[in-house]
Amino acid sequence: MRSSISPLAASAVFAIMVLISVAARAETAAEPPVICAALTVAAPAQLIESCTALIDSPTTLDADRLDARITRAVALHGSGQTDKALAEIDAVIARDPNRAPAFRARGEILRQTGKREAAFEALNQAIRLEPDNANGFESRGNAFNNAGKYDRAIEDYNEALRLKPDFAQAFSDRGAAWYFKGEYQKAIADYDEAIRLEPHRARTYTNRASAYRKLGRSERALEDDSAAIRIDPSQPEFFDNRGLHLAGNGDYARAIADYDEAIKIHPEPKFLTNRGDAYQAMKNYDRAIADYDTALKLDPKFQRAYNNRPTRPRPPTTRRSRSKSNGWARWPTRRTCRASIAPQRSVRSKKRFAPIPASPSSTATSTTCSCG
Repeated sequence: MRSSISPLAASAVFAIMVLISVAARAETAAEPPVICAALTVAAPAQLIESCTALIDSPTTLDADRLDARITRAVALHGSGQTDKALAEIDAVIARDPNRAPAFRARGEILRQTGKREAAFEALNQAIRLEPDNANGFESRGNAFNNAGKYDRAIEDYNEALRLKPDFAQAFSDRGAAWYFKGEYQKAIADYDEAIRLEPHRARTYTNRASAYRKLGRSERALEDDSAAIRIDPSQPEFFDNRGLHLAGNGDYARAIADYDEAIKIHPEPKFLTNRGDAYQAMKNYDRAIADYDTALKLDPKFQRAYNNRPTRPRPPTTRRSRSKSNGWARWPTRRTCRASIAPQRSVRSKKRFAPIPASPSSTATSTTCSCG
């Protein structure tokens, strides 16, 4: 029996099938599957899903399953499930008490949650198990940085770099230690080397900007802040840092635009308060009060928002309450805020521009941490 499909129709069907095949391949290429591996840059939820599939697969080797559980634990911590993450790590250690990556991951998680003593215990054990692994010394160096023991931190970073001379993250975090010691030129030298080795790590640029600001090199600082934003516009603190820099130079309109971006990504009390300071410096008191109020709703104990917030005007009770120029005397402020001066100048914390280096260990994801 002959086919009733004409040659033209058959050709059209074939063309459609080819297009579908090409489109499918293009879609696959555009969205590669997330691999469950240390240092994979992916959303925690995607990484958890990928690692769970590997862990549950009956064909996965036992050693690979343990590594996948460590990676999943770090992703759980990155998604805010720290208790589950530590339970996962404990289960791995119970299964293999000599698995150094598990102790490193445990130490990193504990360090980032402020449990320094327990963090040191875990990181020391990781170094005992793998004394030739640069990641262990780098991670412990971060713990010393957090504890304010900068000389000890530098010793650990030096050892990490002896073991792995091209370790960009160790250069960057040693730069943070130099910064906290007030050795800004040495900090910049380490940041320069880190950027040479890994030019696409955004956080190193914003850290170097902090050091340039300390040396009064304002233009270089602004260039680095902008470079960090170009590389990774998903980090709200990059916009906040540049906003503070612009506000410090009196460019409040551009500063507000940066605070807007930071708040859009993640509304935090400090971002709202910084924007309120800029609005207040521009004498836009209604917008300033709205930002301070929102900041205090998010965190009622955020003292800087309370201190900087001007009180609302009250109707006068006598003629003496009238201003000679334009009506009521308005906007008396609380004792620590002076609206006539750029308020962020008087209340800015010394640590506002402190470096915030990322510190991934051999088991970390793209989660970042603060060493200050």
